[in-house]
Order: sequence, then C-alpha cells, then structure tokens
Amino acid sequence: MAGAHHAREVRMRLLSKNEIGALVRCLSETSQFISKLRDREEIASYVQYPKIPPALSESLAVFAIRENKLLASHGPFKAVKLGGRVADIIATTDSGKTFRIETKAAGTEEFATFGPRDYEADFLLWMLFGDSIRSGCGGKCTVLVCPNPKDHLPWRKDRVTVPQLEADWDGNIEKTFLDIPVQLSGSTNEDEFI
Repeated sequence: MAGAHHAREVRMRLLSKNEIGALVRCLSETSQFISKLRDREEIASYVQYPKIPPALSESLAVFAIRENKLLASHGPFKAVKLGGRVADIIATTDSGKTFRIETKAAGTEEFATFGPRDYEADFLLWMLFGDSIRSGCGGKCTVLVCPNPKDHLPWRKDRVTVPQLEADWDGNIEKTFLDIPVQLSGSTNEDEFI
C-alpha cells in the first residue's frame, strides 16, 4: 500500500559512546524545539517532551559499571552486558558472582513506574538527568544506587517519585554522579567485557 507506514521493530542493543552522545544531542534538540514552540504557540503546551529512552540509560550504565564509575565496590567485573529478558543489565564479577541490575531514567519530573523485575533486582540504578538533556548542557546525571529494592521498599503498583523512594527506603540510598561528557570520552575495549 503506497504511503503506508510500517512500525519498525527496534531491538535493544548496547549503544556505542558515540551513539549515546548523538542520542543525547537528538533529545536535546527535540526538547529545545518543543520549548521554543511552546513559547510561540499556546496550544503547544500539549506537546510532550521526549522521554529518556531505555537504550540511553542502560548503555550509559553499562559503560559506567565497566569503568568503575558505578558499583565499583562490588567489582571488579569481568562481564557487563545488556540482560535481555532477565534484567536490563547483567554484571558478573571476577569471582563469578552475577548481579541483575535494573535501570530507570527520569528528567525533570523525577518519577518512574516500578515493575516486578525492578523489585527483584540486585540493584536498581535510578538515573536522574534533571534538565541537563532538555537544556542542552549535557552535564551531570545523579544516580541513585538502590541495592535489593524488595528488601527496602513497599510494593507499589503506581508511579514512584524520588521523594517517595527516599521516604520509603529502609536504609541509606547511595547517590553518585556521572559527568556525561566525561563518561562518553575515552574508549572501552568491547572485547574485554563480552
């Protein structure tokens, strides 16, 4: 059928650092366009900003774990990869211990919906980008490192906000920061972690 659009299946894969940088730029440009449109057209307030795709947060987390920027006290890791149906990320230490890691990403709204895999994970990494992508400055991302979520959080079927997580968490939540431009610089030997 002429002119018909076919949905293209996008299979999750680990993005390269260059692809992560390009995706951040695309999200930033899209967000800035929407902001300008909202300034110009009142009705554009109904146009939503793009959400942060899982491919971005998961790939960024994989590189950060590989480079000891996240979960360093639980490594060193001999393998860190996307986990498919098991978890967002699977990380295996040099001693053979395997961790199931789930990631969440949020911009300025700072909320997420948690599912069973998030509660059952060994670690939940909630990446808070704030307005760094929307404003186009790249900048820092705050990461809430939450070990064994099911041991610390009551089950919720609805959205969870950062203040709810912090209020409900039984224990301390580790906060760390990723400087996105620094994290994307340098290279990683892919073969080393397969």
